[in-house]
Amino acid sequence: MEKIVNKKENIINILVIGIMVFFMGRLFYGSFLYGFILIPIGVVLYEQRKKQIYLKRQKRLEQQFKDMLICLSDSIKTGYSMQNALREAYKDMIGMYGKDSKISRELREVISKLKLNMNVESTISEMAKNINIYNAILFANTFSVVKRTGGSIPDIIKSVTDEIVLKESVNREIEAAIAEKRMEQKIMSIIPMLLIIYVSFASPGFLDVMYTSVAGKLIMTVCIVLYFFAYLWGEKIVSEEET
Repeated sequence: MEKIVNKKENIINILVIGIMVFFMGRLFYGSFLYGFILIPIGVVLYEQRKKQIYLKRQKRLEQQFKDMLICLSDSIKTGYSMQNALREAYKDMIGMYGKDSKISRELREVISKLKLNMNVESTISEMAKNINIYNAILFANTFSVVKRTGGSIPDIIKSVTDEIVLKESVNREIEAAIAEKRMEQKIMSIIPMLLIIYVSFASPGFLDVMYTSVAGKLIMTVCIVLYFFAYLWGEKIVSEEET
């Protein structure tokens, strides 16, 4: 099982979110030191960022698997056996995504198992479990049923491939429609901070009362809590529309 984020991504995310949190401390409370009390917000943002990275990785993997199925289908149409078609698909995936891509690694594992005379159905099922996306599991289950019932493998692979390609086309149209809303959500998220920055530079000392008085700090705390939950709500709405 792959980690959600690798070491490099982890370091970058922690640094970026840490800078954001301490900057918010300076912006809302007048001192970077107040960033320490905002660390819980940073933790939530970090977990959300990991989820976003995971979803992007899954979408990239879905694209790779779709391309693999197309290559597999084309090879079988030309008369290759399933084993040889998988080898050809592996070569194509290396050319398209590189040797270290997830789909290339999984196909390399499949080919290694086939060399040990392992069952094709079981190796494909294991690959689907490792990839852990709906299309891969659908293909593995369908392939297993066809093998047991003696159905036409080329026909079923073409059928599954066509279904996945059609679904991907619909998903691209949905993503294009939502892209504008996501941009609007990001702009709306940074406007409150931009307003505070503008007031701070345009009227130096204007916000001092908010930073030095107890009432001011309480008001800023309410503002940052409302701002944070509004941001999460906006992210949730856009994410639900994407799914």
